[in-house]
Amino acid sequence: KKNSIVWRGTTTGPFFIKNSNKASRSSLIERWALNKSPIINVGLSHICQSAKINNWKSYEKYIKPCINVAEQLKYKYILSVEGNDVASNLKWVMYSNSVVFMPLPTIETWFMEGLLKPWVHFIPVKNDFSDLEDLIKWANNNQSKCETIVRNANKYVSLFLNDKNEQKLI
Repeated sequence: KKNSIVWRGTTTGPFFIKNSNKASRSSLIERWALNKSPIINVGLSHICQSAKINNWKSYEKYIKPCINVAEQLKYKYILSVEGNDVASNLKWVMYSNSVVFMPLPTIETWFMEGLLKPWVHFIPVKNDFSDLEDLIKWANNNQSKCETIVRNANKYVSLFLNDKNEQKLI
């Protein structure tokens, strides 16, 4: 796998609202999409929702080619960022053999995101993504710890794949 991180997403969620309580996708792309770092591959797949109202032309420069799941799985690290609600890629990324990087979750669904523990199930990233490059470098130098995080994430997701447990909940 590539010793780098990938993220593709859209302008969903509170894209233009930046505050310390929730990570902003605009902060992510403004900081990293045009950056030439070989370990960060971040970009918008397309523009939608409020971005079309709020000076969307200025965000066209951040559009990059879409990357399907099979291609994303070639990366050791995959970024998961909330949009309108929970990050839609979180479940499959946690069940992959890639390490999840994400800001602390703020949305709770049936997946019980509030039970996910930083440094156990994922590598926590600051809401402004300013520490992203340093965290990737840390991960590249701490592969055994990353393997443990991946195993823990896989184990967490496996709790939701048990039909017997699912039937007990119904």
